[in-house]
Amino acid sequence: MNISGIFTAKKATGGSEFLNPENLKSMNIGLSGIFTAKKATRGSEFLNPENLKSMNISGIFTAKKATRGSKFLNSENLKSMNKLNISGIFTAKEATRGSEFLNPESLKSMNISRILTAKKATRGSEFLNPENLKSMNISGIFTAKKATRGSEFLNPENLKSMNISGIFTAKKATRGSEYLNPENLKSMNISRIFTAKKATRGSEFLNPENLKSMNISGIFTAKKATRGSEFLNPENLKSMNISGIFTANKATRGSEFLNTENLKSMNISGIFTAKKATRGSEFLNPENLKSMNISGIFTAKKATRGSEFLNSENLKSMNISGIFTAKKATRGSEFLNPENLKSMNISGIFTAKKARGGSEFLNLEINEYQRNIYSE
Repeated sequence: MNISGIFTAKKATGGSEFLNPENLKSMNIGLSGIFTAKKATRGSEFLNPENLKSMNISGIFTAKKATRGSKFLNSENLKSMNKLNISGIFTAKEATRGSEFLNPESLKSMNISRILTAKKATRGSEFLNPENLKSMNISGIFTAKKATRGSEFLNPENLKSMNISGIFTAKKATRGSEYLNPENLKSMNISRIFTAKKATRGSEFLNPENLKSMNISGIFTAKKATRGSEFLNPENLKSMNISGIFTANKATRGSEFLNTENLKSMNISGIFTAKKATRGSEFLNPENLKSMNISGIFTAKKATRGSEFLNSENLKSMNISGIFTAKKATRGSEFLNPENLKSMNISGIFTAKKARGGSEFLNLEINEYQRNIYSE
């Protein structure tokens, strides 16, 4: 199976039938964009240092809740893997100040120029203070979560001095936040991605005028936004450049700014994500999906076999060549069986989550068949 785009292993055991080291090596993940290890134990058979070294996981490596003494995640092993070719993304979650492989010296010696994510980091954190951040190349993405106004490394002056032009994400930020007021946002280069979560209609830095004046052309994500939201009504959305990605979460059929007419008039060609959408949803039925340009990414979550807009015929008629993600899909799923998968253009990325070793469309025989197809 050619899964060179993304391969994600979640809570996989050493004896997993399709995830053991031999199968991983025999599958084409040599150009792997993403390899994610979640809650993997030190003795995990397929995630020990030797197996990791033999695989090319240069794109993305994510370590979650890894302990300082972890055998395959200590600084020496990280450095020894492809000279630690993890230049794409390195994410540290809930890492402590004294963590052996995440101290400033180790971070500086590694190439983590693309993405560095700090979660629940305190002001006195040794490796996240302003001086260390400035010395590291973290120009790609910097994410601040639950950061307070007085945080030492996140105040406006430090943010301005750092190159965070790629992505800046503000979560649960209040209107009076010192470093997130409109003036500071305008002075920072946050042209790629700006994400507003649980923002209220009267928020000072998120009102329509400020949004228009900021360059947020890349990605704009609206979560739990109400129909009457001042800055998310159709007129404001049309006037903003949100052509890259638009994500609607828990949007209702009658939502004013998400009805089919407004969706058609907006440029949402990049990514459209539908979560917990029902079969009868007005703006997500097959006809509307066909009329919209959603060629980039389409993600179906918790979709049932009989779903009207996700059956195999509709999927074939839509251009979903970029990314198709199936979550919690069963073996007998009508639109996800091997024949339908072969007939659809899903060349970019296909991610199967919580699929069993005996799953019909994920068994090794089909993987072998697809490998032969790609090798020809």
